[in-house]
Amino acid sequence: MNTIAIIVDDAKNAVNLMDEHTSDNILFEFRIDMDPDLLNLLSNNAVDVKRVIATYRSEREGGDPCDLDRLKTFEILSQLDLKYIDFELTVDTKPDKGANSTLIASKHDYYSSMYQAAQKFQKELESPQGDIVYKFVGKPQDTVDFIHSYHLLSKICDRSIILGVGRNAEISRRS
Repeated sequence: MNTIAIIVDDAKNAVNLMDEHTSDNILFEFRIDMDPDLLNLLSNNAVDVKRVIATYRSEREGGDPCDLDRLKTFEILSQLDLKYIDFELTVDTKPDKGANSTLIASKHDYYSSMYQAAQKFQKELESPQGDIVYKFVGKPQDTVDFIHSYHLLSKICDRSIILGVGRNAEISRRS
């Protein structure tokens, strides 16, 4: 079964959006950097946390400016029974997680060719841990650039998500 993630960047619409889409193969990526009130929804059990990927993207990797303290936010998230907690490999230290949560270590690089960025990511992953899903997002120059990146990263990580953005990223967005 394939799973899709719907980005949620507005706490006011989050509950209704989740009520409208009840399929087991839909997760909701709560972008806490875009609306800090999403953290309140999670903390108050106003939504089904088993269907949520909690994400606090830094400005450096494409997130919105946010006044929440990153470390404190991850401490709160670790106490919830979330499905996934997405943290940034080059910004955060590995956060604690709930007993049933899976960590996603993300890296976003939109400035180099995707393969060059994937090579840098490979060097940053000194010893990938099997209990973490590694997510790499880049901007492929063409389909070959994406495929080379995919093959490189699939050799070093057992569990990975590889996505492209931009005009040449269609290959990563189809099932």
